[in-house]
Amino acid sequence: MLKRVALLGFMAITLVGCAAKTPVSSEKPITKAEPISATVSGAFQVDPVASVVRWSGKKILVPTKHTGTISVTEGELVLEKGALKSGSFTLDMATIADEDQKPGMKEKLEGHLKSADFFDVVKFPTAALVIESAKALEGNEYQLSGKLTIKGVTQPVEFKATATLEGRILKTHATIEIDRTLWNVKYGSGKFFEGLGDKVIDDKIGFDISLVANPK
Repeated sequence: MLKRVALLGFMAITLVGCAAKTPVSSEKPITKAEPISATVSGAFQVDPVASVVRWSGKKILVPTKHTGTISVTEGELVLEKGALKSGSFTLDMATIADEDQKPGMKEKLEGHLKSADFFDVVKFPTAALVIESAKALEGNEYQLSGKLTIKGVTQPVEFKATATLEGRILKTHATIEIDRTLWNVKYGSGKFFEGLGDKVIDDKIGFDISLVANPK
């Protein structure tokens, strides 16, 4: 997807000077369809049950990668004359879940991610992404700019996304990669801690965001 964030992802979905643009990276969205009809305008309410944010993170020196999900609690997407105009959504950081670990290790990892070492969900229970501008590209693709808030820190992000209308249901998809340390998630970062050896954790966190929304 794009520029590298120096998105929740969580969550982030998480996903530190606000004034400077932070690099964001995302893979090219796979969804391809015709543009939405120019007769369609209005707000769409995000369906938390049908929407999902997936996260991924890994260590650097050993082949250890973890993946999981963060629940969407609410959100809104706005179309104007068939084009995605703006939007926002909120993540419940206490729902950070791991998908790849065995029972016991799964709960241990989830507890660590929720702790102050990572996302400190007691103090910062939510994360949010606000889309401030959208530039239509080819087909159903957009270049989006907005603000991602994780752990009370807000940073600008830019990334690509797709938007399709299936009947009356609006679906959007984006993948974002951020530098977690810009959101004060520094645990295991080689930029801030020495002597970590094979325990150093990649500063990059990936978020795969799929939102489903219904007309208000």
